[in-house]
Amino acid sequence: MIPAQTLHILFGAVVALLYGGAVLAIGMLPLVGLLSRQGRTTIQARVGLFGFVWLGLVTGQGILGVVWLALALAGMLYPWLVWIICALGWFLGCVMLLILRRQAVQIRRIIWSGLLACRRRRSWYVWVVIGVGTVGLLQGITALMPTEVDDALHKYLVTAKIIAASGTLEFQPFVHHFHGLLPLQVEMHWAALFVMANETAVTLWDYLCAVSFLSGIGVLTWSLTSNRRVVVLAVLMMLSTPAFFEMMGGGKPDNAAAQHGMAAFVWLVLWPGVGHWAIISAGLCAGWAMASRYTNVVVLPALIVFAIMLVYCTWRSYQVDTVVKQLKFSWISSSLLFSIAAGMAVVPMLIKN
Repeated sequence: MIPAQTLHILFGAVVALLYGGAVLAIGMLPLVGLLSRQGRTTIQARVGLFGFVWLGLVTGQGILGVVWLALALAGMLYPWLVWIICALGWFLGCVMLLILRRQAVQIRRIIWSGLLACRRRRSWYVWVVIGVGTVGLLQGITALMPTEVDDALHKYLVTAKIIAASGTLEFQPFVHHFHGLLPLQVEMHWAALFVMANETAVTLWDYLCAVSFLSGIGVLTWSLTSNRRVVVLAVLMMLSTPAFFEMMGGGKPDNAAAQHGMAAFVWLVLWPGVGHWAIISAGLCAGWAMASRYTNVVVLPALIVFAIMLVYCTWRSYQVDTVVKQLKFSWISSSLLFSIAAGMAVVPMLIKN
């Protein structure tokens, strides 16, 4: 007979994985429905099919975070409503899998061929990949246990659990020095997970968000270099950072919030080929990054410098390309679109405050 504590952990882990599937399906819907076929092809050519799916996962987190915030402000974060929304995500995911089953098979082949390629090579990079995977797996097992991060136990998890228990978002005076600033957008996902399951689901979801951030680093590095070795080293550099590693599955919003900032950089890389949809998506991701962690406002200057460098480098490489000329002469409209999108993404959290 399985002990009750083990069932508790297994139930939380299963719910976290199912929740991830719903988030992914909801995020893929606007990418598949709003982007043109040419736009989707351009994205996959630059960041691969894996990068395209990763952008869908981050987009889904931003969309659902706003949905949970609206329901909590209305006092309607009911368990049955949360389950219905997630079930809708699972239904959409099944439909998209049937429609895009060829791409799903392609992803499986890419992953399998990549594993076989690593196995055949004798480079020391293979051992780096094995080491990164082993450390990540062990950290995932640790995420199934109760967190020991003091800020999570003092503020972040408590806030999310109270919202889940009451079904509404109210002023919480016990969160000293923060008061109305909490919850952050990341914590709204945790509140939904507390409604559905338990703390294990929250910490495992936080770990999956950290893995997603590492994936985003790999996607951005690949889009700029197209070099697998550089991708491996970039991921290793972040994974070996104590501030990142020790918070994987710890129940703090930092790693999950950083996903949106990384996605904003990736969308800027896609800007020359995708056009205004990439600028709007970059603005939304930048706004969600600030809504998930207010100190992420420091990302904005980096995004501006990064965009200027991209335009300059692209113009130098393809001076006769009409798309580049449009980017050069429409930077004002692009900046305006980015600002409006970022404002729309962060305003709901500011209104909550």
